[in-house]
Amino acid sequence: MTLPPPPPPPPPAGGADGLLSDPAAVWHVVSRHAVDVLLLWGPPVGIPLLVLLAAAVVVQGRVRAARHIRLAAGARTVEILTPPDVGPDAAQMFWAQMTGLLRPPAQRLLHGQPHLGWEVTCTRAGTAIRLWVPGPVPPGMVERAVQAAWPGARTTTRPAVDPLPAGALATGGRLRLARPDILPLRVDHRADPLRALLA
Repeated sequence: MTLPPPPPPPPPAGGADGLLSDPAAVWHVVSRHAVDVLLLWGPPVGIPLLVLLAAAVVVQGRVRAARHIRLAAGARTVEILTPPDVGPDAAQMFWAQMTGLLRPPAQRLLHGQPHLGWEVTCTRAGTAIRLWVPGPVPPGMVERAVQAAWPGARTTTRPAVDPLPAGALATGGRLRLARPDILPLRVDHRADPLRALLA
């Protein structure tokens, strides 16, 4: 009795789908191929390839730093005092209004994409919900969107400062889904899932 041949190995992640689903695997494959080219063709091709790769890393770092400086200039924080009752579709309405921040592809490539940063700060005085808003976003745009999405919400706008005081200790980490990404996310919660965490 002969056994059927084993299934072929899965193809390496590549293209846009592979880059979005597992960026680390794509860069691992690219670096492995670069080493193979270096070993196969030797110094005449390998040295210019390494110089080009190092220059690309340096240029990318400088471009990111320049974009960050441009976004941080004039940045502000919008503190949100939410009403006691919040509708289930309010967040969806807020993010639908924030699509106005999206730039055309050419502008995004040249100047970057303004983004919002959520801050949930818990201290002994209470819990504060803030939005970090970059400088290029027009004043009042986010505040009006918050008040439209959550009727009765109040906002306080201040110049942005470091979220942690000098000398504070912070721990970073990576937030990942607990279940495989082929399973749908649960969106129909009967109660606010963050309520217990904030309490």
